[in-house]
Amino acid sequence: MLPEKIRKGEPGRWLIALALAIPTLIAIFAENKLFVLVLVFLVGAFAWWEYSANLLGRNRTGLFLISLLGWAAVSVGTTFAGPEGQAAGLVFALVLGGFYLMWILNGEDKIALNLIARYGFGHLYLSFFLSFALLIKTFDRGANFLFFVILATSLADTGAIYAGSRLKGPKLCPKISPNKTISGLLGGCALAAITGALSKYYLPDEFSMGELTLVGLG
Repeated sequence: MLPEKIRKGEPGRWLIALALAIPTLIAIFAENKLFVLVLVFLVGAFAWWEYSANLLGRNRTGLFLISLLGWAAVSVGTTFAGPEGQAAGLVFALVLGGFYLMWILNGEDKIALNLIARYGFGHLYLSFFLSFALLIKTFDRGANFLFFVILATSLADTGAIYAGSRLKGPKLCPKISPNKTISGLLGGCALAAITGALSKYYLPDEFSMGELTLVGLG
């Protein structure tokens, strides 16, 4: 039997984090380009699955598959052709989705425009930004900096969750995200800034402590 707290779900975040930590570290420091591409693609595919279920509609399987095809174009283009491939993949993804929606929703202009906007935002927010992980990996000591970015982001999220759940207080923006609090925002920012400052000892030559603190906050 699992301990009561784990069964209730809160420490489940730690179990999930530990389960994902090993493949994440392998992807960050692996030298095999194809292996890194596959792992990053799977992360993006999971993000697209969640995004699609919440914003595109759970019954729109075809659009979800088109989204994955677009994400594949962006990630593969970035891996093998750099920024030019990233841009070409993104254009392909946007055009493909736009044509698909106009074809499948012929005569339903308002619905088509709404979904095109959501689909396009998804590729900018998910595919485009996530593909920068593949670009950073190619830089000199890029794996070290990528590790720092992921660590700062993870700890910021952890700080926000625990500060918000324990300190509570006023809501940040209840209409958009009813569970987010100002205390959670401040807790996440504080832990991210501390992580950035301490990373000066991990990345001593690339940036100053002030710069790393700002990157952590970003």
